[in-house]
Amino acid sequence: MSSRTTAIREGKAFELSVASELLFHGFNCSIPLVDAGIDVIAWKSSRFFKVQVKGRNFSGHGTSVESYRFSRSSYEDPLNRPDFIVMTIRNTGGNPGDPTYGISNHVVFPSIRFDELVSKELIVQKDDHWVANVWAVFEKGVVTRVVFQRGYGKPKPGEDMTKFLNAWDGFDRSPLSERSSDRQ
Repeated sequence: MSSRTTAIREGKAFELSVASELLFHGFNCSIPLVDAGIDVIAWKSSRFFKVQVKGRNFSGHGTSVESYRFSRSSYEDPLNRPDFIVMTIRNTGGNPGDPTYGISNHVVFPSIRFDELVSKELIVQKDDHWVANVWAVFEKGVVTRVVFQRGYGKPKPGEDMTKFLNAWDGFDRSPLSERSSDRQ
């Protein structure tokens, strides 16, 4: 299988992982047939949310840094801009028989936070996309801390995003909850 095919399969698996979590949290979900930047549409009680999903496989031991790429066009078009971003951190370290192997954690945050991270230069422009370097700390195969950082290696001054780790209740607390029902 080509690396492009593998990347497409992994991307779809990350989207399905997020849709599954949203279903467990009482949302209905739909995955658009064509990927134009919005990966999942979630709704509950007449509140609709556009979600962009990004995923990476992490080593799952100690600390690990991975880069996430975001298409600039998705953020420049107000109609196609996501309401929420979910960044999946999947543990692929160790052996497939380990109990934490393949476990996914999600950094769930509103896209307004994306703008703040860009203004702090923690998400930087590179050619036709944005790049975020995410540092994750694993303890016994489970993510315990997430930091957006500048550069690679040991964490440099950045933004601790741990409070957004598996924060699915952010959808219910979002000011978008009230706005989204008015869009119709």
